[in-house]
Amino acid sequence: LVFKMPDVNEVVVSHQLNINEAKIYTMMKKILVEVKKRVEKAKLYRDRENTKRFSSYLLVMITYLRQALICPLIPIASIAIDASDVEKKSELSAILMEEIGRLQINPWLNDPEAVKSSRIKECISKLNSHRNERVVLFSCYKSCLDILQHYMPKDRPVLRITANMNIEKRGQIVEELGRTDNGI
Repeated sequence: LVFKMPDVNEVVVSHQLNINEAKIYTMMKKILVEVKKRVEKAKLYRDRENTKRFSSYLLVMITYLRQALICPLIPIASIAIDASDVEKKSELSAILMEEIGRLQINPWLNDPEAVKSSRIKECISKLNSHRNERVVLFSCYKSCLDILQHYMPKDRPVLRITANMNIEKRGQIVEELGRTDNGI
């Protein structure tokens, strides 16, 4: 069996954030910078407890920032759920909720269409511009693909490979995609 490499058109989806998405991204970026300063200060004073705590916040903020570029409602929902946990109050989530409140974006947050972020809209546009081709989408975050799947064209086969699938199942899905003319 000889494997023939497919022709690949690599398209990285770029997009402009809308005003509310930009506010969220900027706010998160400022907090990330502040947390990084706190890690450095704790290290300087050899404060292991705060070094560990703020380092964990740093990792969380990097994740939130990356998710915010795709669909800002995902990290905001996580933050809100975390902040509402009475038993394990998260200091970082409390800070983030306070800052989100200052952004004055409640009308946008309450709009059901906000889940269709500028990034998701651009992905849909790219999918529609490649209607007669097979398309492979990648994301580090399953939740982003879960949202995007709701907006996939209904007239095209949509297949998913997830981290918990064994190699055989993944292979079956790749083969199934190969049998389509315009699968996603």
